[in-house]
Amino acid sequence: MKNFPRPPIGSYPESYEQYIKIVPSDLLMDELNESFFATQSIMLSFNNKFDDFRYAENKWTIKEALLHIADTERVLQYRILCIARGERASLPGFDDNLYAANCKCEERSIDNIIEELSTVRHSSVTLLSSLHPSVWLNEGIVNGKKVNLAAVAYMLCGHEIHHRNVIAERYVSALLQEMKAIKQRPI
Repeated sequence: MKNFPRPPIGSYPESYEQYIKIVPSDLLMDELNESFFATQSIMLSFNNKFDDFRYAENKWTIKEALLHIADTERVLQYRILCIARGERASLPGFDDNLYAANCKCEERSIDNIIEELSTVRHSSVTLLSSLHPSVWLNEGIVNGKKVNLAAVAYMLCGHEIHHRNVIAERYVSALLQEMKAIKQRPI
Protein backbone atom coordinates (compact mmCIF):
# COMPACT_ATOMS: atom_id res chain seq x y z
CA MET A 1 0.00 0.00 0.00
CA LYS A 2 1.26 3.48 -0.86
CA ASN A 3 2.21 5.90 1.84
CA PHE A 4 2.54 9.59 1.26
CA PRO A 5 4.74 12.11 3.08
CA ARG A 6 3.39 14.77 5.43
CA PRO A 7 2.65 18.13 3.80
CA PRO A 8 5.27 20.83 4.23
CA ILE A 9 4.38 23.43 6.87
CA GLY A 10 3.09 26.56 5.17
CA SER A 11 1.38 24.60 2.38
CA TYR A 12 -1.98 24.70 4.15
CA PRO A 13 -4.05 27.04 6.33
CA GLU A 14 -2.97 27.28 9.95
CA SER A 15 -6.31 25.80 11.09
CA TYR A 16 -5.29 22.44 9.57
CA GLU A 17 -2.24 22.15 11.84
CA GLN A 18 -4.14 20.86 14.88
CA TYR A 19 -5.33 17.88 12.82
CA ILE A 20 -2.17 17.20 10.83
CA LYS A 21 0.12 17.18 13.87
CA ILE A 22 -1.87 14.48 15.69
CA VAL A 23 -1.43 11.92 12.92
CA PRO A 24 1.14 9.69 14.68
CA SER A 25 3.39 8.87 11.73
CA ASP A 26 4.16 9.65 8.12
CA LEU A 27 2.63 6.31 7.09
CA LEU A 28 -0.72 7.86 6.24
CA MET A 29 -2.37 4.81 4.73
CA ASP A 30 -1.47 2.71 7.77
CA GLU A 31 -2.71 5.47 10.08
CA LEU A 32 -6.03 5.67 8.23
CA ASN A 33 -6.63 1.97 8.83
CA GLU A 34 -5.40 1.95 12.43
CA SER A 35 -7.33 5.06 13.43
CA PHE A 36 -10.60 3.68 12.10
CA PHE A 37 -10.17 0.43 14.03
CA ALA A 38 -9.40 2.40 17.21
CA THR A 39 -12.56 4.49 16.77
CA GLN A 40 -14.63 1.40 16.00
CA SER A 41 -13.29 -0.35 19.13
CA ILE A 42 -14.31 2.53 21.40
CA MET A 43 -17.78 2.64 19.89
CA LEU A 44 -18.31 -1.11 20.14
CA SER A 45 -17.21 -1.02 23.79
CA PHE A 46 -20.29 1.09 24.58
CA ASN A 47 -22.51 -1.89 23.68
CA ASN A 48 -25.13 0.42 22.14
CA LYS A 49 -25.94 1.85 25.58
CA PHE A 50 -24.89 5.47 25.23
CA ASP A 51 -25.61 6.30 21.58
CA ASP A 52 -27.65 9.42 22.39
CA PHE A 53 -25.48 10.57 25.30
CA ARG A 54 -24.22 14.18 25.33
CA TYR A 55 -21.31 15.05 27.59
CA ALA A 56 -22.73 18.55 28.05
CA GLU A 57 -25.78 20.54 27.08
CA ASN A 58 -25.82 21.61 23.41
CA LYS A 59 -23.04 19.18 22.50
CA TRP A 60 -23.47 16.48 19.89
CA THR A 61 -24.55 12.99 20.84
CA ILE A 62 -22.07 10.20 20.23
CA LYS A 63 -24.02 9.25 17.08
CA GLU A 64 -23.94 12.85 15.83
CA ALA A 65 -20.18 13.00 16.46
CA LEU A 66 -19.67 9.82 14.43
CA LEU A 67 -21.80 11.12 11.56
CA HIS A 68 -19.85 14.38 11.71
CA ILE A 69 -16.68 12.34 11.16
CA ALA A 70 -18.30 10.60 8.17
CA ASP A 71 -19.71 13.82 6.70
CA THR A 72 -16.41 15.65 7.03
CA GLU A 73 -14.51 12.75 5.53
CA ARG A 74 -16.82 12.80 2.50
CA VAL A 75 -16.27 16.53 2.05
CA LEU A 76 -12.51 16.04 2.34
CA GLN A 77 -12.63 13.18 -0.19
CA TYR A 78 -14.31 15.52 -2.65
CA ARG A 79 -11.64 18.15 -2.06
CA ILE A 80 -8.90 15.55 -2.59
CA LEU A 81 -10.50 14.43 -5.85
CA CYS A 82 -10.89 18.01 -7.09
CA ILE A 83 -7.33 18.98 -6.24
CA ALA A 84 -5.93 15.76 -7.74
CA ARG A 85 -7.77 16.42 -10.98
CA GLY A 86 -6.56 20.02 -11.20
CA GLU A 87 -9.73 21.90 -10.25
CA ARG A 88 -9.09 25.66 -10.26
CA ALA A 89 -12.42 26.83 -8.83
CA SER A 90 -12.49 27.65 -5.12
CA LEU A 91 -14.07 24.79 -3.17
CA PRO A 92 -16.69 25.80 -0.61
CA GLY A 93 -16.71 25.17 3.10
CA PHE A 94 -19.62 23.56 4.90
CA ASP A 95 -21.54 24.15 8.11
CA ASP A 96 -20.92 21.07 10.25
CA ASN A 97 -23.58 22.10 12.78
CA LEU A 98 -26.19 22.33 10.01
CA TYR A 99 -25.19 18.87 8.77
CA ALA A 100 -25.44 17.46 12.31
CA ALA A 101 -28.85 19.06 12.84
CA ASN A 102 -30.15 17.37 9.69
CA CYS A 103 -28.55 13.91 9.97
CA LYS A 104 -31.56 12.20 11.63
CA CYS A 105 -29.20 9.97 13.62
CA GLU A 106 -31.87 9.36 16.26
CA GLU A 107 -33.55 7.11 13.69
CA ARG A 108 -30.40 5.03 13.22
CA SER A 109 -28.51 2.50 15.30
CA ILE A 110 -24.91 2.99 16.31
CA ASP A 111 -24.07 -0.21 14.43
CA ASN A 112 -25.52 1.25 11.24
CA ILE A 113 -23.51 4.44 11.70
CA ILE A 114 -20.30 2.49 12.36
CA GLU A 115 -20.97 0.53 9.17
CA GLU A 116 -21.39 3.79 7.26
CA LEU A 117 -18.17 5.16 8.74
CA SER A 118 -16.39 1.98 7.70
CA THR A 119 -17.65 2.36 4.13
CA VAL A 120 -16.59 6.00 4.03
CA ARG A 121 -13.12 5.13 5.33
CA HIS A 122 -12.77 2.32 2.78
CA SER A 123 -13.65 4.86 0.10
CA SER A 124 -10.99 7.27 1.42
CA VAL A 125 -8.32 4.57 1.36
CA THR A 126 -9.37 3.51 -2.14
CA LEU A 127 -9.29 7.10 -3.42
CA LEU A 128 -5.90 7.87 -1.90
CA SER A 129 -4.45 4.56 -3.10
CA SER A 130 -5.54 5.39 -6.65
CA LEU A 131 -3.65 8.68 -6.74
CA HIS A 132 -0.41 8.99 -8.64
CA PRO A 133 2.42 10.38 -6.46
CA SER A 134 2.83 13.27 -8.92
CA VAL A 135 -0.43 14.87 -7.68
CA TRP A 136 0.43 14.66 -3.97
CA LEU A 137 1.52 18.30 -3.75
CA ASN A 138 -1.10 19.68 -6.17
CA GLU A 139 -2.66 22.84 -4.81
CA GLY A 140 -6.24 23.98 -4.72
CA ILE A 141 -8.33 26.69 -3.09
CA VAL A 142 -10.63 25.77 -0.18
CA ASN A 143 -12.63 28.48 1.57
CA GLY A 144 -10.52 31.05 -0.27
CA LYS A 145 -7.23 29.64 1.07
CA LYS A 146 -4.53 27.75 -0.78
CA VAL A 147 -4.00 24.17 0.36
CA ASN A 148 -2.23 21.15 -1.05
CA LEU A 149 -3.66 17.69 -1.48
CA ALA A 150 -1.31 16.15 1.12
CA ALA A 151 -2.64 18.53 3.77
CA VAL A 152 -6.25 17.60 3.02
CA ALA A 153 -5.37 13.90 3.20
CA TYR A 154 -3.58 14.23 6.54
CA MET A 155 -6.39 16.40 7.86
CA LEU A 156 -8.86 13.66 6.93
CA CYS A 157 -7.00 11.24 9.21
CA GLY A 158 -6.27 13.76 11.96
CA HIS A 159 -9.88 14.96 12.07
CA GLU A 160 -11.08 11.48 12.98
CA ILE A 161 -8.32 11.08 15.59
CA HIS A 162 -9.29 14.46 17.09
CA HIS A 163 -12.94 13.44 17.48
CA ARG A 164 -12.04 9.99 18.81
CA ASN A 165 -9.93 11.75 21.45
CA VAL A 166 -12.88 14.00 22.30
CA ILE A 167 -15.13 10.95 22.66
CA ALA A 168 -12.56 9.20 24.88
CA GLU A 169 -11.79 12.26 27.01
CA ARG A 170 -15.14 14.02 27.34
CA TYR A 171 -17.88 11.49 26.65
CA VAL A 172 -16.31 8.57 28.48
CA SER A 173 -15.30 10.62 31.53
CA ALA A 174 -18.78 12.23 31.69
CA LEU A 175 -20.38 8.78 31.39
CA LEU A 176 -18.23 7.45 34.22
CA GLN A 177 -19.12 10.42 36.44
CA GLU A 178 -22.81 9.94 35.69
CA MET A 179 -22.62 6.23 36.48
CA LYS A 180 -20.74 6.97 39.72
CA ALA A 181 -23.43 9.46 40.76
CA ILE A 182 -26.17 6.89 40.06
CA LYS A 183 -24.38 4.29 42.24
CA GLN A 184 -24.07 6.76 45.12
CA ARG A 185 -27.78 7.61 45.20
CA PRO A 186 -29.67 6.10 48.14
CA ILE A 187 -32.17 3.42 47.29
